[in-house]
Amino acid sequence: MRSLLVAAALLPVLAPTPLRRGPHPSPAPGAVLASFPAEVSAWHGHLDGAHDALHKASHLVVKGPDGKWVDGTVGVGEKAFFRADRPADLVDGEYKATAWGRWTSGVEEHPYSWSFTVKRGK
Repeated sequence: MRSLLVAAALLPVLAPTPLRRGPHPSPAPGAVLASFPAEVSAWHGHLDGAHDALHKASHLVVKGPDGKWVDGTVGVGEKAFFRADRPADLVDGEYKATAWGRWTSGVEEHPYSWSFTVKRGK
């Protein structure tokens, strides 16, 4: 019985989660904002010893309240980020962001999605 307790205590150490250092979404999930954010981002992290957080191909998309992609620029550095082309022209409502990360080590994260709401005061 004692060995089962020790094994159970070690289980979290032996079974790492796929998103070990992320995704740290911005804006925060469920946030209500007075304007569309300057940047939407998620930072995925993977520690494999040789390729700590080096992206091979990562992506981030943002969909508007109508379900269509928002036009903008996507870039990847320490995080995948999205910057809308014309944020002032975007309508109020709920926006859904989805980010994927793939690393030089070959590890690929499952898509991570979250939403935030733009609600301008009138």
